[in-house]
Amino acid sequence: MKANSSVEIVILEIELNSKAKLKPDVGGGGGRRKGLEKRRKQARYVGETEVRTLRPQVNSTEIDNPRTWATYSVCEIMAERSRYGQPIRCVAIHPAYDNPTMSSSTEVRFDVRYAPETRLVGVPTGQLEEGRDQLEIRCLADANPRASILWRRTKSPGVTEVASIGETLLFSPIYRNHAAVYICEAANTEGESSPISVQVSVNCKCRRPRFHSVRRVSLPRNARPPIEFSK
Repeated sequence: MKANSSVEIVILEIELNSKAKLKPDVGGGGGRRKGLEKRRKQARYVGETEVRTLRPQVNSTEIDNPRTWATYSVCEIMAERSRYGQPIRCVAIHPAYDNPTMSSSTEVRFDVRYAPETRLVGVPTGQLEEGRDQLEIRCLADANPRASILWRRTKSPGVTEVASIGETLLFSPIYRNHAAVYICEAANTEGESSPISVQVSVNCKCRRPRFHSVRRVSLPRNARPPIEFSK
């Protein structure tokens, strides 16, 4: 299910039937059966928090077996990404259950679908030396379903190219041509993340300047043929 949108509140509806056969009446009367029915109830939990039902639970005897009661209960729970993976548990409580808690339960897991949110791990805080240091930045996406991650490199304002596919941007070692602004993007079937960028700078060694000797040469005017120079 999708997380709640601005148009419609996404609801999880639980419809669970729990059954417990009543023990035979003692003394030939119907009082015990009626008493057991009054004491029968259900409880619903998200995690450890009990939630209210949409309407009171319904208890009724089954058509094919009047001695068996069926309980029907419905509750509504807003689908929020913070609830992803939380257990949803329905507990039926009745004296006929043969265990110390006189209960039986069933459980499912919240599966909330939402667009990715990203964060960067491993952004360098110091200087990177060319040819010596390694750069490894991970772009982590919180999403359901799993997101595809893409790194882009800025070539010029408004122009980018694909730098890496996957969560890791890696240069080992790093060189001056790797210096640029890199952008991480993530997407799944529910949408796209907001792009986050990081500036990568590289300290490089200065090249020793090269000097050339210069000689002055006197040339006659209007020399024939023209004089040619070579490097």
